[in-house]
Amino acid sequence: MSISDSKKQTHLYNYKNEFNYFIDMFSNNKLPNKILIKGKKGIGKCTFAYHFINYIFSKNEKNSYDINNLKINEKNKNYILLNESVHPNIFIIDLEEKKKSIDIESSREIIKFNNKSSLINNNKIILINDSEFLNLNSANALLKIIEEPNENTLIILIQDSSKNILETLSSRFISFNFKLNFDQVLDTANKILNIDIKDFISTEYLYYSLTPEFLINLYNFSREEKINLKETRFRELISIIIEKSLFKKNIFLINNFNLLIELYFNKLIKINTDKEYIYNSYNEVMRNINIANKYNLDKENVYNEFKTKFLNA
Repeated sequence: MSISDSKKQTHLYNYKNEFNYFIDMFSNNKLPNKILIKGKKGIGKCTFAYHFINYIFSKNEKNSYDINNLKINEKNKNYILLNESVHPNIFIIDLEEKKKSIDIESSREIIKFNNKSSLINNNKIILINDSEFLNLNSANALLKIIEEPNENTLIILIQDSSKNILETLSSRFISFNFKLNFDQVLDTANKILNIDIKDFISTEYLYYSLTPEFLINLYNFSREEKINLKETRFRELISIIIEKSLFKKNIFLINNFNLLIELYFNKLIKINTDKEYIYNSYNEVMRNINIANKYNLDKENVYNEFKTKFLNA
């Protein structure tokens, strides 16, 4: 199972305290109408937002949100409308695949939505995922509705905390920082996959698994490529990826292979005495990768050079 589509995640794990706090603010009319949820990419921030949105809209309906178990009822009409992208009171923006930013056209669509009358009830919600990719023009276009949102309109931004968001946006929102500890990452991955991840992946990888999304996608990748991560060491895994050019074909690796290389260097720094050499080598490799990205060059030569110097040595 993948967690790439947060809208379909009917269970929310490890955020009970945060969820109850949001419910309390909402119930006591203290919920800010401009919320920024920050944290590492892949820890469930967007899933949290979808669950809270479902709670708000299903509160007085049949098949309402299950607060005790943090679960969305799949028969709930708001859940169905949202997943069919036809909910009249919810507008969602994500960074489109292969785009480098959220452009001004998306902001104009938000403005149109904001100016429409509510249909189901008085609440309207605008959710912008990947808000760190709002460019200057798109952010400026949104400033009017951000500074003077319509009554009963809630605006939620989701931000990857490893990237910066425009100050013109962040300064106008109340921020909430989300994080998971190591045990919570494992627990979330186990529950979503319905397995004990330790039975399939060695501790060498688990130690570097930063988020549930990363861990789940690593597991799915290993199953697709028939790689036994209980027996295959980090060095061997990266060698296989380069030899088979999997970094060109697999969507998880397209997005995360550079991170795997970074994690490998972190491992080398821990076990080598010449830490300065490893650190300088890491900077050189990442600089070459960034140059290849900047000029849209094939990274195969960069990866092969890395393999020769650090994997075959």
